[in-house]
Amino acid sequence: MKLTIQQAIFTISNLTKKQRRLLDYIRDNYVVPLKVNGKEVFEQAQADEMLKNLSELDLVNQDIVTLKDGINVANSENFIENKSLFSLLEEVRLKRSILYELEYLLKRDSTSVESGVGVVQYGVLNKKELIEKFNKLENEVNSLSEKIDSINSKTEIEVKLLSSID
Repeated sequence: MKLTIQQAIFTISNLTKKQRRLLDYIRDNYVVPLKVNGKEVFEQAQADEMLKNLSELDLVNQDIVTLKDGINVANSENFIENKSLFSLLEEVRLKRSILYELEYLLKRDSTSVESGVGVVQYGVLNKKELIEKFNKLENEVNSLSEKIDSINSKTEIEVKLLSSID
């Protein structure tokens, strides 16, 4: 089956939800009384259903790995401005992390009354430069993200999925 990278990412999200539902169901429904006074009391149909759900979980896990592998291959083979998508994704991830930290720093202004000192104002050093850096990084991240999204919506990967997505 052919999927765009964007569709593959969406499919991974759905499969991850299905994986979670299966794990929750297995955890919540298959710890049952097995014997009462030495006599088996569980239903074989329930035991068979558990094995079926475990098999489905295995297929879902294999599909997640298959999709992620296909995406990783495509990300290493496709380039924007002489940079692989993998490289751009890592760059965006790092810049977003820095944006998060800069945003935190920029919100640190405070005033407190301290005993024996008086009114103390706290704030980040070089606030103007930090704001400029923040705005520049934010624009870079948005621009790179748009380019990545554009490629992800056009680049197709070929995968063979084993589970049903519901």
